[in-house]
Amino acid sequence: MNFDLEKAFIDKYVVKNKRQRYLGFIESPKRRGTFLGMLYHGQDLDKGQLKPLKGFFKTEILKRIAGRPIDSCYIISVNPALDGGQIPVAAALAEIVAYTEGIVLIFGHCELIY
Repeated sequence: MNFDLEKAFIDKYVVKNKRQRYLGFIESPKRRGTFLGMLYHGQDLDKGQLKPLKGFFKTEILKRIAGRPIDSCYIISVNPALDGGQIPVAAALAEIVAYTEGIVLIFGHCELIY
């Protein structure tokens, strides 16, 4: 797990009054499931800050990262095979096609989140 990226995500995208609680979840491997479950259900997220992926999201993401020095992304996911992975952008976009919820892609140091 990349604690720094997950902390940056929480600081920016979780509602203020719940941030400390979420930080406690990511600090404890035993509580990771609680953290992922709350994300999956959209609990405590500042929805105005997040952009849902719809339609041709691959094209949209590739346009937004074009010209930036971003070649990989970090994944927070309810799928244990993906969770905590830092993988190339193309591979990440290929992997998430089957998932409609319960996945967060972090590009750069939280410059772009989907």
